[in-house]
Amino acid sequence: VSTQSTWVEEKIELLASLIRRSKFTVAYTGAGLSKASGIPDYATKAKDSVVKAPKLNSPMDAQPTYAHYIITALERANLVHHYVQQNHDGLPQKSGFPQHKINEIHGAWFDPSNPVVKFGGHLRGDLFDWMEQLEDQTDLCLCLGTSLSGMNADRMAETPAKKSKRNEALGTVIINLQRTGLDSNSALRIWAKLDDAFRMLSKVLGLPIPPKFSPPTFPIGDVFQVNYNEKGKRDPTCSMELDLRTGQKVVIAPPEACNYKKTGIVQGKDNQGHYLIVMQDRTRRLGKWWIVAALDSAVEYIPVVNVVPKVKKITTTSLPPIPSQPPVPNPAETQTHINVENTHNDTESSEDSDDENEDTSHPPILMATTTTTITTNTLNLTPNDPVVPVTVNIPHHINIVQSHKELGEDSHQWKLKVEDTHDSVSSVTWILHPSFRKNVITTSKAPFTLSRKGWGTFTVKAKISLIDQFGGKIIEVKHDLSFDEEGDRVRVTKVL
Repeated sequence: VSTQSTWVEEKIELLASLIRRSKFTVAYTGAGLSKASGIPDYATKAKDSVVKAPKLNSPMDAQPTYAHYIITALERANLVHHYVQQNHDGLPQKSGFPQHKINEIHGAWFDPSNPVVKFGGHLRGDLFDWMEQLEDQTDLCLCLGTSLSGMNADRMAETPAKKSKRNEALGTVIINLQRTGLDSNSALRIWAKLDDAFRMLSKVLGLPIPPKFSPPTFPIGDVFQVNYNEKGKRDPTCSMELDLRTGQKVVIAPPEACNYKKTGIVQGKDNQGHYLIVMQDRTRRLGKWWIVAALDSAVEYIPVVNVVPKVKKITTTSLPPIPSQPPVPNPAETQTHINVENTHNDTESSEDSDDENEDTSHPPILMATTTTTITTNTLNLTPNDPVVPVTVNIPHHINIVQSHKELGEDSHQWKLKVEDTHDSVSSVTWILHPSFRKNVITTSKAPFTLSRKGWGTFTVKAKISLIDQFGGKIIEVKHDLSFDEEGDRVRVTKVL
């Protein structure tokens, strides 16, 4: 049956509608998605052309398919939120899909800390826990190129299908040319070649797809400064030198890795620019997209660190104590000048406005310059905002304080609150990881507590609104959760 037939087009229209409606869409992909991998002539004008995969010297040389690029375009349009893949080939990342949103549950060719899992082998614990969280959060699953043969990871497709019967999810969409055991329970079943189906979908959704699919750009050089500690764990208080020059000795960092603490030597790069690391068992690759993730502090652990890491602690300045009874009530001594800087943060996304009832008419956001004694670590202004001096009263100090308690294996209870010595805060909006169904929470009662249970750490964003006496301004700050120890003050982020 031709994939250009009317009934397929109608199903693609339905698929586009489901994607637009979905609150949390996950792509779950199998070998069928990569079957046509290579460098096909995407620029051809022949509508019915059939793309044949070229013969490759190595599967490592494979290039993304048309469908891979469309899935990446969907992610950039905030229409696909995460990716769980059975394959090991790195094709999603080669098409530009961000590493921190990809769960390579069965292992990866381009992650030395995640060797391919053999049949009957054990899945990596942290990746399995993450997959379970995604399973619970998924509203719509795009099941692509997999026969759903009964693997543990098939829960990514099975659970949304079951939940849709109870009107708790939109369900699972299956696209391939092979029958699956889930066909009768799918929300939508499309019999089509994946490249053809996604070509049609891109037109329906009006996605901005580059005509020649230019590969993503990656950092130049082999030595990088990243905010990770000597154990390879994300830590905003540390600046570590990640040296991947030829001859450097590295060690596997993630504690959940089956080859944890195994060492290797950087041998150079392959013909695509990925790092070659010679280990005891074999030569493994470190995909260059991991450098992007490390520079962005986007992943909790990076795959490797140097055997002898170079780490510096980042120090911050704070306000000096304010006398309780100033000898002379001089306004110049009780006020501080703050510059509204023109430093737009390009990493901010629309997740701030996920709550449809949230008030988006915010007053200006303040950030102290390095020439003042007040610091905060994030600003969200547009590039055209003028740099003007503003004078406001400044509260004594504000801190975000985190507590943590272990509930069991890979389960944690954490809580955030705001310490405010001068009652200067009127409300706090907490912004959680997008995997939370309600990830924007506003509280207006001190100490503005947020409490959650979970398995993994991530960066929590906070918008702290000051009362009118202190200018009625908003300060944005980030807090990195820590599960390293238990207690009432396991990590403190200084705001003012």
